[in-house]
Amino acid sequence: MTTVKEATLERRLEETYLAAQIPEDLKNEVLDYIKNNPSVANKGRAYIKRITKAISKILSHEPDCLDGHIDTAFRYNIEGIKKVKEERSNNTDEHKNYVLTVLESHFNAHAGFAAKIQAGKEKSYETAHAYVADWYSHKKAAAELIEKIRSEEAEMFYLDAYEAAKKGEALAKINHDSDAEKFWLEEKYDVMKKAAVAASGINLISSLRYEYRAGTFAFVMFAKNHNKAYAERAKMHYTRLFDTIRGNDELRKKLSIDLTETIKRFDIVRRTFRDRQKKKLNRYLKGVHITKKSNAFRR
Repeated sequence: MTTVKEATLERRLEETYLAAQIPEDLKNEVLDYIKNNPSVANKGRAYIKRITKAISKILSHEPDCLDGHIDTAFRYNIEGIKKVKEERSNNTDEHKNYVLTVLESHFNAHAGFAAKIQAGKEKSYETAHAYVADWYSHKKAAAELIEKIRSEEAEMFYLDAYEAAKKGEALAKINHDSDAEKFWLEEKYDVMKKAAVAASGINLISSLRYEYRAGTFAFVMFAKNHNKAYAERAKMHYTRLFDTIRGNDELRKKLSIDLTETIKRFDIVRRTFRDRQKKKLNRYLKGVHITKKSNAFRR
């Protein structure tokens, strides 16, 4: 027979992970693991009792929680990440490792969510920017942890990280922080590149849109500092995009992107490499005392 204590714990577990939006097919697995595994059960019970109320209030945006519970929820999630990471490092069971990976990913996602709310309340640029960095790093960590086992969630968390990077870039622009602005542009590129990979097996349209964004961010970085490495990245993403949509009018319509402008950018980065190769060849020819250039080197 289930005791009152066990029933209360069961209810709190249920509420916590419903609020945490853990997928239905994983929920019972996660709940059973926490209840039955001695190495995390004691810590888990105390943790769940304390955090259930905070998480559910945060997610429902109840006004009385925003000052009293956000920072607490953030700290408890960090505590959860450390505990699960430690448990995972000592674990050799494949099934348990799967559950622990999901838990660590979701603790990171919650920490990122709490940091996002905290960032929105801050007036100081430095403090708000620090919380945005936490928001970004935890959402990105959540995506990277779960990518190999649940691509759909990884894509969602990468998009959350992208929103954080956009916010960071906006804050940097307002406060004329050029170094931070450059950093966030790089991070926007990085998460779009990873989101394209995460979505590639589940949604072709989404994956191609992320390729387009990644290529565009790489092109913008190239335009800002003329670093050929960025041109190479842009060329790679645009090549993937055009190779996939070539001859498929229906796919091009569904993408809803400015292909005319994208083709212009693609041509610019391709010419960049032609020019570079041409200069290398010219230097080589001068070195061996050949002055006449063949038609091969003309545009």
